[in-house]
Amino acid sequence: MAIERNVFPVDHEIGYPLWQFADRPYASNGSCIIMNVNGRLMLRRELAVREVPTPGYTVFSHLSITQADVVYTIASGPKKASCVLRIDVSKEDQEPIIDVIRTAREDSDLEALDISEPEHLEFQSDGVPVTAWFYKPKNRHFTGPAAMLPPVLLLGHGGPTAAAVNSLDLKKQFFTPEVLLCWT
Repeated sequence: MAIERNVFPVDHEIGYPLWQFADRPYASNGSCIIMNVNGRLMLRRELAVREVPTPGYTVFSHLSITQADVVYTIASGPKKASCVLRIDVSKEDQEPIIDVIRTAREDSDLEALDISEPEHLEFQSDGVPVTAWFYKPKNRHFTGPAAMLPPVLLLGHGGPTAAAVNSLDLKKQFFTPEVLLCWT
């Protein structure tokens, strides 16, 4: 008989809705578990849990891990296009080796763009915490009138069972150069 236990107590949802088929927010190979916990990759080996540093990447999906402790994932970040990452976590005493296998858009293509990096905001509404990603206007070629606030664009994430993420989304970036505040 299987025994259920919480392998990593955390105050965040780790799973996704059941109808998001084949998306794995965690993976196990029998000796360790890799988990996407609120935009951070966490590796649990035996009783020790550590964060796997992934500079620039904050969104991870379709996680898998080989018997040789090599993680594969689709990853992105506020200034990183979606890509397939290979992360070697086999050496416990060393930083992981991260290789980009394939990317939707090279970092050098994005550097010239005015990309608004989202800020994570949290506030209370009737005693319940509300979180959002806030995109400030960003356009180095335009400044709005000083006495006028920019319009606001509100985007819902479509849940209670899913969440908004801070990955590079060119649809949101389309609005930020026009001096729009984008709130998701």
